[in-house]
Amino acid sequence: GGIRGNTYGMSYASRKRLLNSMAKLDRCRINQKEVLMITLTYDENTKTNKLIRGREYKRHLKNITDSIIRKYGGFGVWRFELQKRLVGHFHFVWYRVRNICHEWLARRWNEIIGGSEKHLQAGIQVEASRSWKGTAIYGSKTMAYVAKDESTYEQRDHMKDIHVGRVWGI
Repeated sequence: GGIRGNTYGMSYASRKRLLNSMAKLDRCRINQKEVLMITLTYDENTKTNKLIRGREYKRHLKNITDSIIRKYGGFGVWRFELQKRLVGHFHFVWYRVRNICHEWLARRWNEIIGGSEKHLQAGIQVEASRSWKGTAIYGSKTMAYVAKDESTYEQRDHMKDIHVGRVWGI
């Protein structure tokens, strides 16, 4: 226990807490057909997007989650990752929503991040879960994969520089 130190990526303890939190969800109260897996990326302007700081990433996260909740409801588990190009992206498992309009989500995400027209076509992915086992695999492989943040020293140093803080939440 105790106060945790600064966050520079996903630790093994953080991974365990994420997986435990996802496992505690009462599957009897959530229809498996109302589970979506969502990925939100930033546009191809790497030079500009590398300058995004942790507070701005979190502001984008709050704006998109608030927008989804207002329009569709439900709740989500999110995960922040840093790509090799040193630009972040988000993964979500969104519960209690059968469908989110891809075009609406792409437009809303693009508005929030100030993305390009090209990004509007390829900046997001939304996929319905096919089974609870598939959701669990997505949770453990995509959401809770520890090595991704630490795959290069450059990524780890960049995480320290931008001060993202928590890299997952509900």
